[in-house]
Formats: sequence, structure tokens, C-alpha cells
Amino acid sequence: MNNEVKLTGNLTKDFEVKKGKEKGTIYTINTLAVNDTESVKGKEVKKTVFINFVLFGKVAESAAAVMKKGSFVKAFASLENVKGSKKNELTVKIHSLKPIVKKTTV
Repeated sequence: MNNEVKLTGNLTKDFEVKKGKEKGTIYTINTLAVNDTESVKGKEVKKTVFINFVLFGKVAESAAAVMKKGSFVKAFASLENVKGSKKNELTVKIHSLKPIVKKTTV
């Protein structure tokens, strides 16, 4: 896959699995909150970027079963053109979504 995107962040809500009207395709839509930093006037400023994404089929069902709002995840995805859009709009189509367990220190 030439067009691969890797993202790490937190889910902003629980998954709601839906079924497409025409073909009955299973899917879910969610948002990933990704922490980032940028340099503003020579100072590092933290910011959060919100990225909407879609999951299909078994990946959607599996994610909904085990991941909840706030889950820290790693996503492997591709960028795809939004069908029917006259603008150059992109959607993030996730192919693999894995939970990441944060290590805690005692």
C-alpha cells in the first residue's frame, strides 16, 4: 500500500456499528484525538488534532466489541477520496486498529 497513514491517539466516543442501506456493509465512524506539538514564536505548543475515520466489516465489529471512548490506539490507515464530492475531500479508512496499553509506574 503506497498511501499508508499511521496514527496514535485516543478515541473520542464509543463505537456505534451501522449497516449500509444499499449493500448492507457493516461500518462505524469515530474520531481520533491525536496530540501534536508545533513551534509558535520559538516555543513548543501542545495541541490536539481531531481526525474523523471509518472502519468496515470485521474490523468495525471487533473494534466496537473491545474499544471504548478514551481507549489509546494505534491505527494503520489510508487516505481516500470522498465518493461523490466535487471538492478534493479525503476520508481516513482504517485497515487495522490496535489498543495500546499504557505502562504505569508504581
